Amino acid sequence: MHLTGLNALDLAVDVVPPPQTESRLSTIFDLLRQMAFGAETDPEARLAELNRAGW
Repeated sequence: MHLTGLNALDLAVDVVPPPQTESRLSTIFDLLRQMAFGAETDPEARLAELNRAGW
């Protein structure tokens, strides 16, 4: 099954409860980006990425 960005967004909106804050919406889009383009596989680089994002 191939999803376009719009289809994936529609699916996420249907599955995820409505966001209450801008940060939650930002997290949703970041997770969608990771699903579409892949996440960092190097653990050290991923930790650095999470630290930059404030996690």
